[in-house]
Amino acid sequence: MRYSETGAVATLVGFFPVCDMLPWTDFYKDYGEDARAMIDANPQGHFAWHGDDPWMPPISPLKEMASLVTRQEYTADGDVCEPPDWLRAKAITVNEFLHLMTLGAAYALFREQEVGSVEVGKFADFVVISDDPTSVDATDMWNLQLLMTMVNGEIVFCREADLDADLRLQKRNMDATAVGRPKICASVVQ
Repeated sequence: MRYSETGAVATLVGFFPVCDMLPWTDFYKDYGEDARAMIDANPQGHFAWHGDDPWMPPISPLKEMASLVTRQEYTADGDVCEPPDWLRAKAITVNEFLHLMTLGAAYALFREQEVGSVEVGKFADFVVISDDPTSVDATDMWNLQLLMTMVNGEIVFCREADLDADLRLQKRNMDATAVGRPKICASVVQ
């Protein structure tokens, strides 16, 4: 039965270890979650991202996105582990992942009228990241950084500026300072 026929919301996990394939990998190769096939088979279905598996790091929405889109894994040393062809075929697009994380998650929580998109009348919950995930090269997705988080109109996190973030913000004409927080956080507060 298709998810769209039941009305159920399927939650999709992002990260899959590639550098050290797990012993049950052959099972997942044939029977495991296949986000690409699930989305394709259920164009009217509802899907959300699920990434709070503390036993299977990384616990990072941006790293989960990079994993689901590229199916690669980066080690702490910066080495790239390329996925086998069968796993690469299960990749989804950046826009599909962003939908899973925003509108899809809001729908799963029965809160799509309150959150999930930036619209008049909805809570001002959003993040600012170091670059546009829809325009960066897939291999650069692993370098995206969270710069700011706003919940209900209040800044709850603002990353201290680092040289890389400053340079990216300056390239986008956002006037980052050389020391301290990026001006994007200060300008939102004013």
